[in-house]
Amino acid sequence: MDKTSVSVTFDKEKVDALRIYILQKNSTIDIELQKSMEALYTKFVPNLVREFIKKKEEIYTKRKEG
Repeated sequence: MDKTSVSVTFDKEKVDALRIYILQKNSTIDIELQKSMEALYTKFVPNLVREFIKKKEEIYTKRKEG
């Protein structure tokens, strides 16, 4: 599936502090944002749409492999 970027603006001092403390938990901002995006997707996109997208991706993957 094609990827796209999402950007947000946030206070630099807060981002710097977050980087320091998130590393102590063996994670990164990118990893945690990805988890948050998945949670938002699950929360707001209806299940039938998510199932459709999943099936579409499975078909695309099979065609690419075959």
